[in-house]
Amino acid sequence: MVSLSLPAPLAALWSFRPIFNILGYLLLLGTCLLITFSRSLGALPYTKAAWIYTPIAITALYITWSDIFRFLHDDYVDFTDRSGPYASIPANGRNDIEAYLQVSDWFDAAYAAVAEDPSRWWFSSQLLNTASVIVALVWAEGAHHWAKSSVRKGGPAFFAGMASAMAYVLTGLLGAMSVAFALFLVQRRVAEKNLALRSYPRVTITIFILLAVFVAGVTYTPYALTSNYTIFSWTLIIIHGALLLPILGGAGPGLIYHPRAPRAKKTGITTSSTSPKAMSALYLFLAISNLASHAVASRNLDWHRAIGIDLADAIASHPCQKSITADLVFCTLTASFFIVAELVTAVRRGVVRAWVAVIVGTVVLAVTVFPLGVSVTLPAFLAWRETKLRQGLLEPSVVVVEEASRVKKRA
Repeated sequence: MVSLSLPAPLAALWSFRPIFNILGYLLLLGTCLLITFSRSLGALPYTKAAWIYTPIAITALYITWSDIFRFLHDDYVDFTDRSGPYASIPANGRNDIEAYLQVSDWFDAAYAAVAEDPSRWWFSSQLLNTASVIVALVWAEGAHHWAKSSVRKGGPAFFAGMASAMAYVLTGLLGAMSVAFALFLVQRRVAEKNLALRSYPRVTITIFILLAVFVAGVTYTPYALTSNYTIFSWTLIIIHGALLLPILGGAGPGLIYHPRAPRAKKTGITTSSTSPKAMSALYLFLAISNLASHAVASRNLDWHRAIGIDLADAIASHPCQKSITADLVFCTLTASFFIVAELVTAVRRGVVRAWVAVIVGTVVLAVTVFPLGVSVTLPAFLAWRETKLRQGLLEPSVVVVEEASRVKKRA
């Protein structure tokens, strides 16, 4: 067999590949955080939503990444002591940061730490499944569905360039999903007040397949870890790719979206789906799939023990688990504020009666923490909202688009 060798300069650069990967990861995360936080902070003078969700995002980022940095510190200590996953490395080897980065694998190691124990994975799988719902929401209502309106009601100047759907999804996947969720809701709220809805999402069988692959992969992850580490690594790659592909197809790879005025010949909103029932079906599919995944994770718990104590012990058992649990808690808190705000707005606009909103809100919030979790209740609410609330809530945007078209035709 003929082996190919790189020229000396390229070989030297290739040896630093792990360092470049880490630097690239941090640079991309920092860029996405800068874009998404700047949009949220810029909205503070214009909407109450910014005063609710921005502090949640800041707190969530601090708490989740405090534990991540603690995990990285402990992992480096294991490397210098040649313990844990680094026990096989010769004791007389280098102990500097460069040598550590060349042999460490933070991504897989963090997932392995939470997937090896059923009690830890009970929380972690809920967060991952919640991520599928948040990504679906960003895909369906992100900046790429909005356009400039002829009537500006006053708003932040950052709408010259909005944070794109890709920026929020990468913030969630690389940073913390609760941070991305909270910051996205700020931009979405200001968009409703200042922009016109340009299009509904195109719901196709491909979207269902990608989300099904993701949920199935999340469910299979702990089994992959016990069977083969290579399969485990590929499972992680596949599930993250399944979340990115809908955004790439719907919004493109850009991190900033520049809303344009709708074309003069267009009236109303454009859509490739038959009705709001298409998105409702997608959310309902996620609710049922996440419920099945949650049931499998619950089945793996030791029901002969005090499960509550085991789950509480699992939270404090590893820094990565603390970070993931905090992320899940902030996702639940953000979803609760979102559900209440949507119901209040619907009542004010006469879309639903007050008593219906109270019943729906009470039932959903009552089962959000336990036993179903936010990964099930949030998509269930979104499915109901799509057919009962959203069309009525977005009617003012449709009117603005039509008005813009009429004005341009007269001109």
